[in-house]
Amino acid sequence: MQRLKDRLAHMTPRRKIEYLMEYYGQSILFASVGVILVILLAVHIIQKKEYVLNILPLNADGRDIQATGTDYFQDFLKENGIDSNHNMIGINYTIYVDTESGRITNQDGIQMMQTLFMAQAVDVVLADETSFEKIADEGYLANLHDYLPDEVIEQYDGCIISTQNEETGQLMDVGIQVKNEGWLADTGWYQNPYVCIGFADNMSHQDLAVQFLLKILKQQDLYITGEKK
Repeated sequence: MQRLKDRLAHMTPRRKIEYLMEYYGQSILFASVGVILVILLAVHIIQKKEYVLNILPLNADGRDIQATGTDYFQDFLKENGIDSNHNMIGINYTIYVDTESGRITNQDGIQMMQTLFMAQAVDVVLADETSFEKIADEGYLANLHDYLPDEVIEQYDGCIISTQNEETGQLMDVGIQVKNEGWLADTGWYQNPYVCIGFADNMSHQDLAVQFLLKILKQQDLYITGEKK
């Protein structure tokens, strides 16, 4: 401990942070995840609320994000017969994954994201196209055809995000690129005019996740087959 103090004493504040992240970043990350999980559990116990949907707007870059918690989705919950006094929606809109670099901050984001997927704390995934394709290739996303009617998916022909299934070697449709408009745009999650959306593999709340995605699709100015308007 004294040796660490001696090293830090001769470093600038910025270098101290870089040094600590380089050598202790993973330990700090896991400790932070542990604290978050404890807080979530405490909130759950105190408020006696159940999570009915978990949303991951990955790499959200909106300047004025409105959808930060359950309160924003009161109407959606009511539409689906769910009492918001006893149920809640989890939204992790602060996770950033830089798919272009191997920086420490990028690794932290990846590990946070992996922890959520492993804990089955993700049902719906949104992201920019590059990030969405990256997590699709890593096997985190479910086959759309397992949850959505074929006639719905066919309306977005040409806007489907696919990845190769490692077991079968066949292409699997895992996401839809939609316009960032209507209800989706109102969340403030993204500035980009297009956003990709899909389901997490092994999601815990599939019924409400499907309704969430369908609500977004119903508000879309539908794509022309094979070509975005």
